[in-house]
Amino acid sequence: MHTHDWLNTADRFAPGREVFRSHRRFQLWAQTVSHGQLLLRTPRSANHPTRIDVLFKPVSAQKVRWIYDGLVIRCPSSEEQERIEQQMPGGLLGMDDRVFALETADSLDWVVAMAVGWHEDDDPGDISRFVWLDRGRKPVVQRPLDGADGGLSHRLASLEEVTPTCTSSWSGSVGLVRVAPLHRSARSSPSRPPTTT
Repeated sequence: MHTHDWLNTADRFAPGREVFRSHRRFQLWAQTVSHGQLLLRTPRSANHPTRIDVLFKPVSAQKVRWIYDGLVIRCPSSEEQERIEQQMPGGLLGMDDRVFALETADSLDWVVAMAVGWHEDDDPGDISRFVWLDRGRKPVVQRPLDGADGGLSHRLASLEEVTPTCTSSWSGSVGLVRVAPLHRSARSSPSRPPTTT
């Protein structure tokens, strides 16, 4: 089962218009600096054989919580939008920004972004369908960062592991790539860090 929608054109937005509704429990799943992405997810469970990802992109301002017990995303009314804009840092919307109201129980949160989309599927994996990859390609990182150091004390990828990713991603020259472990361990102790130019 796959159901999805991506909303990024003006004809999809009108004051008060509901764009998404679910009775399920959503969690703040991930947020990235790259592309200003905010991902909310309701994972698969014994009662729900599907997961639903909701992605806002690019996010310029937000007031969100960790958990939503039931989630409605809609375009705010004119009065709500005015109140939200007063709460925003700087108070001004960009030319292509849209305000999305997030309702749960009796409270109202908001996200300012250019687009929102959702995807429901029965995929058992953790990687969101919003990670656009070439067919058959695996993402470089397939797990969340762990520990106080974000996993950065673990062995880093070797030059041989990185080069195919760089060349297939940019269909041109690799440019400068420097890969080196942060510290030496029994697993990975090269005499000097590999470098290419």
